[in-house]
Amino acid sequence: NRIYATVEKGTQVVFKYSFKQNEDQQYLDGHYIEEIYAELPSNFSEISLKDEELSKVKLLFNRLCYCKGSAGFYKIKKGKLVLKKIKKNIYTMHLDFKMDEVPQITTTINETLIIK
Repeated sequence: NRIYATVEKGTQVVFKYSFKQNEDQQYLDGHYIEEIYAELPSNFSEISLKDEELSKVKLLFNRLCYCKGSAGFYKIKKGKLVLKKIKKNIYTMHLDFKMDEVPQITTTINETLIIK
């Protein structure tokens, strides 16, 4: 019952956000990484989704660490995502989310995106 993500060439835009800490190159598993993925339409002016609607953009949370039983991909089911076009290829993104299945450090993302 695990989720695995693959990125393939297509018409959608894949957004990936990474948070990294404790990256000790000396140890194979001496790191902690959180990633958030979304599959966005290639042409949009605004997206506003909440809770179960987040599945429309396949919003995923990936936890990479030596944390037995809680590493891997999870669907983000609780939160709010707002993307707005501000110029030709420039968008603002605001995401607030909460994971019930696993601990998380990242809970909010506020970014400006350039989508080509």
